[in-house]
Amino acid sequence: MNERHSRLHPILMLATGVALICIVGGYLALLRVAALDRSMPDSGFSTDERDAMYLVIHGIAFLLAIVTGTVLGGLSRRGAMAGALVFGITILAVMATTMIGSYELACGADTNDLVRHWTCER
Repeated sequence: MNERHSRLHPILMLATGVALICIVGGYLALLRVAALDRSMPDSGFSTDERDAMYLVIHGIAFLLAIVTGTVLGGLSRRGAMAGALVFGITILAVMATTMIGSYELACGADTNDLVRHWTCER
């Protein structure tokens, strides 16, 4: 039993790292590709439609992180709930950092349209 665990441990660690990188990269790519053009106020989409699009993107990334964390946590015998929490908290931190960072860059450094178009109040 210990022998199987020692062989699986490095593989699961690599899988965890790859999964997190893929989820975060997919989230950022989806924001950049699918949402950027639609987030501009003159894009023809209403505020509710733009908000719904962001809700879907964030929901997909969060759900994918929770499911992936549950599966990998269950495989590692550390616990599915622990894996889900680690992945969920990680993706939530990435989401918050991305939104706050892009807002600060847009409104403070005049670098708008990285992952979302912001309307700054000055």
